[in-house]
Amino acid sequence: MQELEDLRTELANTNTETIEVSADEDTKAREQRIATLEAEVEALKRGLEAKSNTPTNTSTTVVVPTNDDSANLEAELNEINQHLQTLRTQNENLQQKLQSMEQQAQTIRTTTVYMQEPYSDLLKRFPIANVYFGTNSAAISKDEEGKIAEVANILNKYEEAKLAITGYTDQRGDATYNLKLSKQRAEAVKNRLMDRYGVSAAKLEMNYHGKDEASQTGDNPFARKVELKLTR
Repeated sequence: MQELEDLRTELANTNTETIEVSADEDTKAREQRIATLEAEVEALKRGLEAKSNTPTNTSTTVVVPTNDDSANLEAELNEINQHLQTLRTQNENLQQKLQSMEQQAQTIRTTTVYMQEPYSDLLKRFPIANVYFGTNSAAISKDEEGKIAEVANILNKYEEAKLAITGYTDQRGDATYNLKLSKQRAEAVKNRLMDRYGVSAAKLEMNYHGKDEASQTGDNPFARKVELKLTR
């Protein structure tokens, strides 16, 4: 039963009531720790099954696990599994916190750069930003959120800044459906700018055209987009 005792000691040393999650904690190390604990749980389960199915014969004495022993082992396993789930949840929360901090840092860097130049100069060098979408979807992904945040920052910092929002789809599917989908995508970006970033509706002009005629192929992921173009 040394394996079980070792696992009990490990569990006691990492009691969930004393776990603290910090922003600079190494998430890879936590993931490796979770994997290690899972492997130990599986090893303990296999040992329990082997002892339950095959009585141990030492000389003339046969030792068979009792029902109480099995119940205690099952309780230990359940406790360990609950502890593992807690660690997984904490790891996910840590990753989300780090991502949020990175986005905030990027916004601060962007603000510093833009506030150092006139809007007329910014218009000359700022390219059209494209927010891309999944097939048949108008949901904004986390990967595309940063583009919207960057444009919102410019709109809020420059009084004369305005934005043309244009929705598109790829060339597959029915024209009527695609026109509706392109409108939904444009609306999703417009609403995000207003609701999350506080951009004035007066600064936003929305259009939608359905299929992107410039796309040469039917299934083109770069055609499933909303185009963001700064104006004045």
